[in-house]
Amino acid sequence: MGVSGDCTEGDTPEDVFPFGRFDEGVFAELGRVALGWSMLENQTHALLWMLVSDHRPLMHNPSRVLIAGMPLVAQWDAVEAMLSAGPTGNIEALEWFKKWRQAADKLRVRRNEAIHAAWYSDWVDVSSPSAIAVDVGSRKARLGQRWDVVPGGKDELSELATTIGRHQIELAEWQNQQLLRLNA
Repeated sequence: MGVSGDCTEGDTPEDVFPFGRFDEGVFAELGRVALGWSMLENQTHALLWMLVSDHRPLMHNPSRVLIAGMPLVAQWDAVEAMLSAGPTGNIEALEWFKKWRQAADKLRVRRNEAIHAAWYSDWVDVSSPSAIAVDVGSRKARLGQRWDVVPGGKDELSELATTIGRHQIELAEWQNQQLLRLNA
């Protein structure tokens, strides 16, 4: 590793992460979690753009400017508000979205714990590739560090990434059904 702490060509993960060696699958699964969550956020943007702008094509959609930088939870609040608007709102769509959002919020918490955790190798057996995720930044961690917030390690991360992906697909399919109903 370079003197400045920067990575140099030929550095190994052990050089870059001095806390021990990891199973590289942990990094791959963390990447899948991050990518899946990004796709879910983008699907939420598209849904809100559709609701705000009378279903105009996304590339010519002025609502993109209004939504840019809006936190995800605020976007979910806005979707609920848009679905409840009008004299009767869209009760069926609102109920579906509320149920979906409740499950998505649980995934959001798990994603945040995994992505924002401090990852260390197993301190009992530093030659072990298993990784321990320590929560040092969440609200719960204000009361003290929370150890092993992703107890299943790589396998749990894989399951989380897959579940996030399925949840994003559910939202996309539901959104397409809503568009078909509106254009019928």
